[in-house]
Amino acid sequence: MLPSTPHSLSAAQRAFVEAAEALGATAPANARPLPELPRLSGRELDELVEIGLVREAADWRYYVFRSQPVVTAPFSSQAAPWTRGRYLRTFLFWLIVILIPILLVRLTSPR
Repeated sequence: MLPSTPHSLSAAQRAFVEAAEALGATAPANARPLPELPRLSGRELDELVEIGLVREAADWRYYVFRSQPVVTAPFSSQAAPWTRGRYLRTFLFWLIVILIPILLVRLTSPR
């Protein structure tokens, strides 16, 4: 596995990316047709295109695009600490969310 390949890729997706790079398909001019690359389901290929790791150069010709190393951040279940500013922003948000409907009702009600 390449160090800059996201961990969320399936084994087939990793094999596709590694084979494309091994064949030199790393630029639009060197894009390879799908029959030359490992077999991959349409859904998995679409996922690679959506995340930007693989691009289509021409009809059914693909290449690996790495503008910068693709790194997935490890999942962290810890939320950011609550500071005074965070409390204030949260309070103001909910105050505005509650006051807008009240103001709209008061302004649109007949007198």
